This record gives sequence, C-alpha cells and structure tokens, in this order.
Amino acid sequence: MSSDMRTFRISSRTTIVWSLAVSAVLLTGCSRDPQVLKKRHYDKAMSYLQHAKYREADIEFYNAIQIDPKYAEAHYGLAQSLLKQNDWMHAYQELMRTVEFAPTNWNAQLDIANLLLAAHKLPDARDRAEIILKDNPNNAAAEVIVSNVDAIQGDAAKSLAEAQKAIEMAPTRSASYLNVAIIQEHAKDFAGAEQNLKKAFELDPKNVATTLALAEFYERQKRWPDAEQQFQAAIALDPKKPVSRATLAQLYLIEGKKDAAEQSLRDAKSAMGDNPAGYRLLGDFYVSQGQADKALTEFASLYSEHPKDSGVANTYSELLISQNKLDDATKVVDATLKNSPSDPGALTFRAEILERQGKPQDAVHILEPVVKNNPDNAVAHYQMGVAYAAVANYGQAASEWDAAVHLRPNMLEARRALAILAMRKNDTPTLLQSSEAMIKIAPRMPEGYVFHARALFAQGNQAGAEADLKKVIEIAPQNATGYAQMGELRTAQKRPDDAAKFYAQALERDPSSAEALTGLVNVSLGRKEPAKALKIIQDQIARVPANSRFYVLLGEVELKNQTRRRRRKPSRRRQRSTRITCRHS
Repeated sequence: MSSDMRTFRISSRTTIVWSLAVSAVLLTGCSRDPQVLKKRHYDKAMSYLQHAKYREADIEFYNAIQIDPKYAEAHYGLAQSLLKQNDWMHAYQELMRTVEFAPTNWNAQLDIANLLLAAHKLPDARDRAEIILKDNPNNAAAEVIVSNVDAIQGDAAKSLAEAQKAIEMAPTRSASYLNVAIIQEHAKDFAGAEQNLKKAFELDPKNVATTLALAEFYERQKRWPDAEQQFQAAIALDPKKPVSRATLAQLYLIEGKKDAAEQSLRDAKSAMGDNPAGYRLLGDFYVSQGQADKALTEFASLYSEHPKDSGVANTYSELLISQNKLDDATKVVDATLKNSPSDPGALTFRAEILERQGKPQDAVHILEPVVKNNPDNAVAHYQMGVAYAAVANYGQAASEWDAAVHLRPNMLEARRALAILAMRKNDTPTLLQSSEAMIKIAPRMPEGYVFHARALFAQGNQAGAEADLKKVIEIAPQNATGYAQMGELRTAQKRPDDAAKFYAQALERDPSSAEALTGLVNVSLGRKEPAKALKIIQDQIARVPANSRFYVLLGEVELKNQTRRRRRKPSRRRQRSTRITCRHS
C-alpha cells in the first residue's frame, strides 16, 4: 500500500470523526436552544391533547411556558386542555394570558366571551363579542353570543333577529341554526324550532352535539320514539361519549322503562371501560335510584378495578359509611390518603367516620384545616356543621350549614340540618325558608312539606299546614309520616277522634312508628282512659317486640298511672301533664 493511499485513508477517517463531532455540537446546541425546546414541549402537549391525555398535556404546556412565559400558543393550548377538564377558572386565566400576548387570537377571545356568558356576566360577554365583531364583522359565533345576551335579558325579538343575522353571516354553520331553534322553542314556536334543528342536523349529520340537540327536543315534546332514535344515532356516531348513553338512560326512566335504562348503562360500562365518566354511569344510576345494595356492590367492583380513581374511592367510601360499615370505609379512606394525604374528600370522610364513632371533637380537628384550605368545599362545611352540632356548638353548626347552602344552594342535607335546628330553636322564619328551599330542590320528597307545615302552623296558618300534610300523603301514601303529622295537627285542633284515626293509619303503614304510637296513647290519656292507653302499647309491642322506644313509652305510662292512683284529686296542672312526649333515641 502506498504512502499516499495511507495518507488519504487517515485523512478520511479524521474527516469523519470531525464531522461527527461537529454534528454532535450542533445537535447539542439545538437541544439547548429555548426556541427549539419550547416547541418540542408544545408539540408533545398537542399530541397528548389530541389523544385526550389532558394531565400529560398540561405538564408539557407548563414546561413550554416555563421556557417562554409569553408563549401565547402554549397558553391557549393549556386553556383548551383545562376546558376539556371543566376547570373553568384556570382555563379563563390561561385564555386571558393568551389574548394578552396575542390580542388577535379570535378563538381565544370567543372562548372568553362564552365563559363570561356562562358565568352570567352579560355586559362583559357582550363587550368581548363586540371586540371580535369590530375586526371580524362576519363572525357568526360572536353574533350568537350577542344574541344569547339579549335572550337572557328578556329581549326575545332582538335576540331572534341577531340569531337570524348569524345564519346570514355563515349559512352553513350548524351551531347558528341550533341557537335560533332554542329561541324559537322558548317562544313556543315548536314547528320553527324543529325545522332549524333538522337543518342543523342536515348540515352536520356526524356532529354528536347536533344529534343530541334534536333528541332532547323530541324528549321535551314527549315524542319518545323519535327521541330514542336520535339518542341511538348519537351513540352510533361516538360510542365512547358518555353523555349520549346517560341521556338515553334518562329517557328510559322518564318512560318508566327502568330495566332498559339499567341495561343501557351496562352497555355503556362495557363500551367505555377505560373512561371514568363511562364506567361510573351504572353505579351512579343505582345511587340516584336509591338502590343502596346494588350501588355498594357496583362501586366495590369499580374500586377493585380502579383503586387510584379518587372519584370512585370517595363514592365507595360514602356508600360504606351510609351503611355503617365503618371498618371497611376506613380502609378505603386510608388508602386514598396514603396516595394523597391532603385529599379533602377523603379527609372529610375520615371526619364523618369519627363522628359516627362518637368522636366529634376529633372530627372538628380534622375538618378545620380542610375548610380553611378549601373554603369553596360545600361538603366539608356541611360535615363541619354536623361535628359542631354533635358537640352542642349550634351557633357554629348553623354558620357552617349556611356556608354550605351558599356554595351549593341545592344541597338538601344542609337545608334539612338547618330546618331541624330551626325547629329546635323555635326559629319559624328560618324553618320556613329552609323548608321552601327543600320543596324547590326535591318537590317529590315529603319531608320539605312536613317542615313547611310546622312553620305555617307556628304562624297560625292551620289551613296552609293541612294543605302541606295532604301533599305529603299524596306524594307518599304508604309512608306513615304524613298520617302521623296529620294526627298531630288534629290533636292541636282539639279533634281527638280524627287524630286517633290518623295515628292508627300511620301505625298500619309503619308498625314501628313511635311518633304515631305516642300520639295515639296521648289521645287515650287525654280522654282519661289510662287502661286503654296501656293496652294500645302492649298490643303494639306484641306486633313489634324489638322496638326499645315502645318499652320506654310503656314505662312512662305505667309510672303516670301509679302516680294517678296515689292521688285522689290531682291538680289541674297535674292533669295537663298527662300528655307524654315521643322521645327519639
């Protein structure tokens, strides 16, 4: 081999080495270039977002923003991810940062306007929409927002005109037709509404939202077969969309087809086994239907399959506690807190367990930091109220329950607690307010009407109280409560014969009702028939021998009879004291 050839080969090898070294330096330099790095994080985030991996997307968007805090595209991408997770507050913050750095991002401006509209900040929503329209006079989506603001403010004619204008701006935009249909339906123009809903469907037949809108219209019109057909079409378009299956199940319930509703949710669970919103549907259905045993079995299964799903764990804990399975509930709560020591839901359940174990002061100590760190948590406020009530701190209890209903006006448990406390304090205005709220929240539940009747009776409105109690009997004819309360009303009206009939009807429906038995016994004592009162109790004990409250009542009546026999002429005051009070264990 010649020396020239050796030199060439050595030089070539050296060139290759130098080329690799230079490439490595260039690649290293690129990887450290902030522009390249932030784009890499952004691209990864967008990929996660497209595959509905929102938590992973959030992390990558945050990484990009850490490199460039003014990176408008990353702020907007993060906002989209947060919107998908229903985190409205943080999404709004990211949208505001987006338009701060990119004022002409009209999609971001539109998202802000929609959030403002949803928050009922109508002037701000209109202002934002008009900013968009100023530079984009044919932006139909912005025109729809202006239309919606006017609709909410009660100007139907103006709202409809603006909605029609949005259609003229973009005749092929299906959402504009949906908006017109909503306005027309509100104005009782059902034919026009259906026509525009069909037009929207025609323009975008593969849009699930459009299909659902037509289905829900048919449901409101009680056109059940048409509604079911559209719900099934929506499911076919996107089998993994939970809302379509949930609304179909709701339709079946409205039709009285409970088995069909249950089966549709079983199908949903099979189709969406990897989606929490899907696999929870069946369990949530059992909870809503008051099927506690089925709900507990379902959530036990879900918890074994998805132990790290905090939503499943919390619902399972709640069900276990409601059935007083405190040891099992403690294990679930402890497992949740091991993974997330500050989880407010799990801490609240731990406090509830302590309350049920007779340790309310310990529950207070646990809940104090929970409420402090999560002031918007209505459940924590409610449970804190329960703990305070258990230590006889009724003022603080009322304050916590007030906070709970302020945060969540439809929280029935807190309204009920306030009503009971109001009765204890003879606070008729609060009892009236709480009972009216309960009736509004749950018009088919009897207890709101019972509380309302008590409030009206305290105000001297006996006719109103009676109307409420008749409503209780109408709603729940097999429930003893309405009859027992009607017996109380007749007793107060000095109509003992009618009172006795109502108490007897209550005992027919619930032989263990101490309230009804006490009322019936008091009627006999008021008639100076102590022997009959004793027999009534003894007969009821024979029917329900395991009711401890009946034996307490028996002892009280026997004691009063002994006292009577010792005194030939009891005073008038002593005679009035023959009435006994139903004692709640």
